[in-house]
Amino acid sequence: KKGQENFRVKLLEPMRKLQLEPTAVDMETTNDRLIARYRLAGHEQLSSHTPRPQAPGDSLLSVQVHETALNNLINHLNLAGRRLELRELHQEVTKVFTANPPPPPNDLPEDVYVTFMDSDPVRVDCEDGRVRLSIRIKLLEHGKSKWHNFTVRGYYAPYSDQLEANLARDGVIELIGERLRVGDQIALRGIFSRVLSRNRTLSLVNKQIALSPELRDQQVTQLVIHDGWIGVALGPKHPERKTIGTVRAMPKPEETQR
Repeated sequence: KKGQENFRVKLLEPMRKLQLEPTAVDMETTNDRLIARYRLAGHEQLSSHTPRPQAPGDSLLSVQVHETALNNLINHLNLAGRRLELRELHQEVTKVFTANPPPPPNDLPEDVYVTFMDSDPVRVDCEDGRVRLSIRIKLLEHGKSKWHNFTVRGYYAPYSDQLEANLARDGVIELIGERLRVGDQIALRGIFSRVLSRNRTLSLVNKQIALSPELRDQQVTQLVIHDGWIGVALGPKHPERKTIGTVRAMPKPEETQR
């Protein structure tokens, strides 16, 4: 019953708030596996069309998520064309996924207003071992400064020396725009290096699951980002076992600068 309640509160209700209805495409049980495939999309949205990554045969738990599910979710946040202060945006988005949203991070810039493009304002792409986050901005205002019509790109990749499935920002923030001078680039990178801080990781495995005593003899055995897919698997822990897919030797976030 507790598992059903968590599933309802943490998954079904947030998705329904966004007018997304998780729909079972396939459900199957075998002697040693429970398999479920879900489609996460609105009636007008597409889903994946490429083969999902195969998990190791000894996996206790494996999950594969296609970028279309993430983009379908993002599109239903209704950000297109809207003007929001960054802290207001943080609260609005987190409120969708939790009844008691945490306060905005201390390092999130204040007095920054973003007006998103009218179409495709935020997009996620999963390719070549990294997740690319693209933010298309019509207008950004900070104090008396204003910047028009540009795209921000940040990349997230797994760091290799881990037993949990975490992504940290990888490489520099890209700024794409026709009228961005050197001074503009410096100012905008200063803002977005804090918005997309290296010190805030993206956890692909729920912390409650990762720290569960029942899984203390398990580790992340697969973390693949390829061809539109993110694949994560947990399996038996071995001292010499390496996680499949984490090819980038990245430092831990606390060892890097923003």
